Amino acid sequence: MGTPGGAARGLEIGEGEGRRCGRSSEEGEWNAAASGSPTGGAIAYTPRVKGRFQIRVADPTSGDTHIIAGEGSNEQPTWSPDGQWITFQSTREGRTCDQQYVMKTDGSSMKRISNGHGKTTCGWFLPDGNRLLLASSDANHKVSPPKLDPSNGNGRGLDPSYLYSVNRHAPTLKRISRN
Repeated sequence: MGTPGGAARGLEIGEGEGRRCGRSSEEGEWNAAASGSPTGGAIAYTPRVKGRFQIRVADPTSGDTHIIAGEGSNEQPTWSPDGQWITFQSTREGRTCDQQYVMKTDGSSMKRISNGHGKTTCGWFLPDGNRLLLASSDANHKVSPPKLDPSNGNGRGLDPSYLYSVNRHAPTLKRISRN
């Protein structure tokens, strides 16, 4: 059964064209943003538990899952091309809006790669596995952008953002889009 944003209450894994589909997770109010590893050996996804998102990794064969990022609210996991790293956005460290982080797939070696200014989302590894693309409102907001007010129909607006590149080893944002 679908939920807001089209997310499912359980993570279901199939072998294509409807064959052998099984429930891998029951935890969370709903599950979203499933991302398969490049090797096919794992799926990262974000269940919402008690009003905040976690990042879990599931084995698509056994259905076993474990949390790799639980502090704050964590969303949009994306794998590095070699399957050894995950990038995600999070409100950890007491942040009021999302920043971009990287970590090993077991949850170790976690670090923030965005500069802490504005709202930073939508991280994606480039083919070399060291550089990433991300969107940030850094140029427009040195602090969190103002909260949207859904009561006036402005509940899903976008913050003015630009596209940046960053190296996960030496995180300094480089703006690559202009308007």
